[in-house]
Formats: sequence, C-alpha cells, structure tokens
Amino acid sequence: MAIKTPIDSIILLPRDILPHIKSASAEELKILIYLFAHPEANIVDAARETGVTVAKAESAVSFWRGAGVFAEAEAKKKAVAQDTSVYRNYDSATL
Repeated sequence: MAIKTPIDSIILLPRDILPHIKSASAEELKILIYLFAHPEANIVDAARETGVTVAKAESAVSFWRGAGVFAEAEAKKKAVAQDTSVYRNYDSATL
C-alpha cells in the first residue's frame, strides 16, 4: 500500500523556463509539464498523453534542450558514463 503525500501532487519546474515561456508554443509547454511530472516517460508517452504528434513532441524537447532546460540532466548522464569507463575489470589471477 502506497501512502500519498502532498509532494506526490506537486510538479516543480526550473526557473530557467521563465525567459522562454513567451516564445514557447502550447505543445512545448504541455510536453515540458508532462516530462517534469513523469521523468521516467519517453517522448512517445508524452505525445500520446498530451495529445500532440510525436514529431511535435520531439520538436518541443529540442526547443527545451536548446533553452538549456534539459541540458543539465544529459550532462550528468554523460558524466556518469564517463566516470564508469575508468574502472577496469581484473580477473582473480591478476589480483
């Protein structure tokens, strides 16, 4: 049984979006809100749930990536991938 807390009903958006709201389309805003509410979702899910085409959803993600909203998360993923590459595998004979 899951206990629902007030935080389960809140969607937090970064302040970095504020300068871009004026130039963002309705589809771009819908996709942004959906992806922040469902971080595990993919573009196809976001498109289906918001009623926009996959092409418009991809365009929306590109818009927010260009605005720097999604860049930080991607940089962290790349950094983690790079960090794990420095580890070597040793067999028991080498150790």
